[in-house]
Amino acid sequence: MIDTVPSSTCQEAVSYIKSLLSKDFVPKIGIACGTGLNSIADLIVESRVEVLFTQIPGFVHSTVLTKTPGKLVFGIIEDTPVVALTGSCKYYEGYTLRQVTLPIRVMKLLGITTLIVTNASASLNPDLKIGDIGVVEDHISLPSISGLNPLVGPNYSKMGPRFLSMSEAYCFKLRKLAFQVWLKSPELMKRKVELKDCVYCYTVGPSFETRAECEALCRLGGDVVGSSAIPEVQVARHCNIDVLCLTLITTVAHGYTKKSAKEAAINELKGVSSPLSATSNDIFHFHDTGSSNKSGLSRHADLVSLIKKVINEL
Repeated sequence: MIDTVPSSTCQEAVSYIKSLLSKDFVPKIGIACGTGLNSIADLIVESRVEVLFTQIPGFVHSTVLTKTPGKLVFGIIEDTPVVALTGSCKYYEGYTLRQVTLPIRVMKLLGITTLIVTNASASLNPDLKIGDIGVVEDHISLPSISGLNPLVGPNYSKMGPRFLSMSEAYCFKLRKLAFQVWLKSPELMKRKVELKDCVYCYTVGPSFETRAECEALCRLGGDVVGSSAIPEVQVARHCNIDVLCLTLITTVAHGYTKKSAKEAAINELKGVSSPLSATSNDIFHFHDTGSSNKSGLSRHADLVSLIKKVINEL
């Protein structure tokens, strides 16, 4: 079965949304708010308009009960017209990739030229600590390589090319700007916020990765792992939208204890107590959920501050 959403659906959604906005309002920047980071949309106070996904033709809504209802929030941040996407759906909820990425195409047709993507992730690289903010410079998407790509199927030829290069998926100019505003911010320096380049690994979820999978992704060059953002990035680049992706490290996915069942069995038969029994402490890998480590999510205010400063410079 071909995964497709008719281009007419995009136009219907755009027409409906425009009917709710001022005629002269054209968003310049889109913000995709990751799980636990919906407070980014709270930056929008001036000229604020909220549109629930359930109101928009063609939009699907999240099946995760703990999530904030999906909506588009329009308004002004730092004198810049923006639209924030909150409570977005994920592929693991049972929708198609074209359905979950439709909001990106709609935001493009509404006028955005820049997309700031945020999410939570788990560290594969010990150099990235809980609470660090990763500036994604590249990604590894095994699902995409294997055929699970939102661009598979009929091409939206009016929006982008049939064959798309992803070699420069993340805008260098925007990444540099993120580091510059961070380095120039006494507030972020005082709070010891750490910004670091990283390679993001995308997995589908909702099950988290095994120890062996985490080790393999690290060996492939991955620094962090998560179950969101990449389909949206692929569609944004297809639409010629510049992308900045910021990921908040909320937990770790490395340093697992190696356990040998064989050694434990031998020791037990010898009557020797084995220190290798599995414990709950071995299961500490969570990403992109509300269950993420609280000390990581406590940094969300710093990420919001960083994004505000970036928008002010754009």
